[in-house]
Amino acid sequence: MNRIHALDALRGLLLVLMTINHLVWISGGHTFLQYFTLQPLGQLGAAEGFIFISGLLAGLIYSADKYSNKQVVSKAVHRAWTIYCYHIICLLLVLAVAWIAISIYPSARDVYQTSMPNFFQAPEHASWLSLLLLNRPAYFDILPLYIIFMLVLPAVIIAFRRGYGWLALAISVALWLSSSWFTQTSLTGLYQSVSPELGISVGYFDPWAWQLLFMMGAAIGYGKRQQSINWYASVIPVWIALILALAIFITHHGAFLSMGIHQGVLYQLADKPELGWLRVLNLLLWVYLLGFVISRWPNALNIPGLRLLGRHSLQVFAWQTLLIFIVAPYLQQLRASDSYTLWLIALTCTLFIPALIHQQWQAKQCNKYQPAASNLV
Repeated sequence: MNRIHALDALRGLLLVLMTINHLVWISGGHTFLQYFTLQPLGQLGAAEGFIFISGLLAGLIYSADKYSNKQVVSKAVHRAWTIYCYHIICLLLVLAVAWIAISIYPSARDVYQTSMPNFFQAPEHASWLSLLLLNRPAYFDILPLYIIFMLVLPAVIIAFRRGYGWLALAISVALWLSSSWFTQTSLTGLYQSVSPELGISVGYFDPWAWQLLFMMGAAIGYGKRQQSINWYASVIPVWIALILALAIFITHHGAFLSMGIHQGVLYQLADKPELGWLRVLNLLLWVYLLGFVISRWPNALNIPGLRLLGRHSLQVFAWQTLLIFIVAPYLQQLRASDSYTLWLIALTCTLFIPALIHQQWQAKQCNKYQPAASNLV
């Protein structure tokens, strides 16, 4: 099956949006760019699309007939280990950056202490809890989700192969519906038993809820591989999806404020950490519409620069995590200046550096041994 370049480009675009948002949030600034980067299409952010596409590509790649069930398990575990290594290396580098920055500029301590409080209050305990993925500083919560999802993926693929895909999806939906029962406060006893100075820090996203996005993507990817899905036999569902998506869009942008439908009301229905039903619906509508565009005009979304970022998403995502912590103290000082937005754009352009480096490394490996392994997931 040929690579779907539009999906790489979309994932590259989502990486760009996430990077700009993270730079703004960690520096406490404001820019007009966020009109385009922060939920521009409705109750839907870049992270949701990023995880969904990764699940879709995982289902597409790992369900290939050439892989036995044993090989699927081996490949998924290897990928999870690779992601874990990137996560830990990034964390160590960020800690080093924080130590150096604070040594040079003591005022930078406030910036880093806000994002990684446990490392200042109980550094030893925070360190080994981080190795267990039970301590996650700000902006360090997506890769641990991927690790969990990749470890579960083989069971999902095997279930689909044996005709139990419906059961895998039913379990996923059940976990999503019951996710609000599993709150972080249930971990208070564990953290306090380790050290009374520790705060609960397991990330912004509820994994019980967000697994739904990855699993839905994996199911669609599996169906695409088996050629069992024909979503666009009729244009009527496309028009219905477009009307619903536009209705949410204009509501999100204040079309019905006079009726008391504001962002507070919408957020109750589209809670981000717990993945509210409106957020799921909003995502699925745009997934369906973008899928229609890709099916009709395969090259419409195939943008080379963004495609490069998407093809090397792990390396790019790891770099942006390190980047935002490197520049945080300095960007915070610039947040009120006229050059703040230009700095955001310039820093975001550095995403191409890890992508180009990894592309060159893959080319060398390809020439030395065999075709470079896919970096889709």
